[in-house]
Amino acid sequence: MDHPNATIMSTLERAFQRGKAEGRAEALLRVLELRFEQVPDEVRQAVMSGSAEHSNNWAERVLTAKRPEDVIAAE
Repeated sequence: MDHPNATIMSTLERAFQRGKAEGRAEALLRVLELRFEQVPDEVRQAVMSGSAEHSNNWAERVLTAKRPEDVIAAE
């Protein structure tokens, strides 16, 4: 049987990780908005549902992309 404190910590850790991912996605969206002004819904959805690895790749691509769709291309 799981110890209650272990279950609480596991739940908190999952919530923390989810919060980090959401924060990373929101920051990337903000950079996209500043760079391109308009960000299509499909790009927003991809960013909000992307993995940490995707977010890292996209953060690098936003520097050289010609348009928002280029950031998430090839994923």
